[in-house]
Amino acid sequence: MSVRHVLLWSGGFDSTAVLLSMVDDPKNFPHVRVVSCGLKNAANYEEDKAARAAIRTSLVESGDSMSHIEFARELELDIDVYGGTQSAVWAWLAAMNVGNQDDDTTIVCGYIRGDDFWHTKSEWEWTVDYMVKLANPKGVHFMFPLEWTTKKENVAKYLKHPSVFYKLSWVATPKR
Repeated sequence: MSVRHVLLWSGGFDSTAVLLSMVDDPKNFPHVRVVSCGLKNAANYEEDKAARAAIRTSLVESGDSMSHIEFARELELDIDVYGGTQSAVWAWLAAMNVGNQDDDTTIVCGYIRGDDFWHTKSEWEWTVDYMVKLANPKGVHFMFPLEWTTKKENVAKYLKHPSVFYKLSWVATPKR
């Protein structure tokens, strides 16, 4: 039985910082499945989709070993995006990617304490765990590696991968 990590990846600053940590640490993250979902009605849909594609390409072309990282096929959903929709979609995506695996699986999220998500974190974990238990009685573990960090502290994750930083969906590059 191997330990699996399922990273919920938006292509933004926080989840990409976690991805970079996992890329650089195959010993502690021997099998990582990276999952993402594009919400077609979100205002930043095209920007986020392009960022994820550019980051994937940059990492694959970097020359670093990526044998322990698996990028799942990105899903695209055409649903209304408002309020807690994103949290529900991430819960569904997390549970779907654990499924009935015999492996000991950990869902990894790049949220930082104080983000909007934190007021419903416990309910979100319970929801994902119950959805997973429909197919896998073992349930799932959760990891929030950035929980007690700040955005400023997480910039260090990009030092080995500077080209990735400029591909993030929120980084605006000046037009010439």
